[in-house]
Amino acid sequence: MHWLDVPIEEMTFEWLVNLITTLDASTGVSESPWIEVKSERRGQNIAEAVGALANASGGLVLVGVLDQDDAHGAVGAERIVGVSKREYEALPLSLAASLADEMPEIQPIAVVGQPDRIVLVLRIDADAFAHPVVVSGKIKVRVESSSINADRAMVQRLVDRDRNVQTTGMQGYAVPVNAESIPFWDTADPPSSTFRVTGSLTLPRPVLARPWLPSEAVLAARRSLEASVIPDAQWLVGAIFHRARETPRPWTLAWRRAQDLRIDLPPLDPNHFPLKAIGAGAFVALNGQQLHVVVVGWLAQSGAVRPLPIEDAYLLLLGLSITSRDLLNDIASVLAPSGPRRWAGWKGWIQPWNNSAPIEETIDFSRWERVGSTAGGGGFLLPEYNVSNVTGESFDFLVREWLLLFLASNGILHHEEDIVALRAPDWL
Repeated sequence: MHWLDVPIEEMTFEWLVNLITTLDASTGVSESPWIEVKSERRGQNIAEAVGALANASGGLVLVGVLDQDDAHGAVGAERIVGVSKREYEALPLSLAASLADEMPEIQPIAVVGQPDRIVLVLRIDADAFAHPVVVSGKIKVRVESSSINADRAMVQRLVDRDRNVQTTGMQGYAVPVNAESIPFWDTADPPSSTFRVTGSLTLPRPVLARPWLPSEAVLAARRSLEASVIPDAQWLVGAIFHRARETPRPWTLAWRRAQDLRIDLPPLDPNHFPLKAIGAGAFVALNGQQLHVVVVGWLAQSGAVRPLPIEDAYLLLLGLSITSRDLLNDIASVLAPSGPRRWAGWKGWIQPWNNSAPIEETIDFSRWERVGSTAGGGGFLLPEYNVSNVTGESFDFLVREWLLLFLASNGILHHEEDIVALRAPDWL
């Protein structure tokens, strides 16, 4: 998990010690292109550090940690000296006088064993600042583990940075990502219903230097899908469980272009499995700094097709969500191996193939009594939800919330206990 993904509640003293220790072990210094440490506030030193990171790719400033010059051989927790608790109020006032309208996020961390001392963690989102950031008449930029004065060319790039922020891809072309209508099957043999999950990840600005999907990203996508839970747990209509290792199905590259690609997992042979397992597919698109994925599972047509029990719908949506997260992470590790990433929201869809068909042809409502107003026929949009802490538990919560809203919108009330009682899979 990158620093930009770390929830505030996880920024503990133990997390801080681990961060400093990791930097010491990997670089020999407690600083990097995205992390700067200051033992205390002296004049404009903190504001200049914030400005330098904001003029680069963002990062962290740790106030109350000895830098290389002051450490004198100290490592790990020995570097943590803390600052007075009064700095938590004084520092924002000092920064506000130097940084105009933009401010970093500031999180205090209590120093274990020193009740009167804290470390202040300043988190800088570079895209939230207007560029160039000027502090005391100087424009500094973070380069490697140092903050340097910007030359004329750097200043011009910073001016152009905000001007070109709308650049989305190759020559400004944006790949349309319409998750509701991207086909993943033979149009001559459409599925009975589809389940879709889409997610996005904002990559650091250096990815704009190569706004296409290289071969390494395609390989990473295939490896990610081959390791996903989808091939290992296939949901058959009627809740029949089947292991993919008994009937392996390879993910195949359906097509690839400069900024997008599609990889498919075809359904099982209907002559061998008359109820038919799901087919699956993944669509990936790179639009500038935005990496999008759509992961789909569909139930193939069959004379024996029946609506899915809510338990199977839960497993399918959860598997698609976890797979979309892993797919984004694995591709991003190729496109931007370091630097800040920001998760965007997840959305989902539950759709009969024929949108005029009632939704109960996809989900089995027979156990409940429907009351009140209903959503009617056609597909159902599962609303966008931000999952910043991308753990299995977070996606489990998301899918259960989706199902609660889905049932309520279809006139099924008093069903909370049924959703809570759903058993989370072992692979979560």
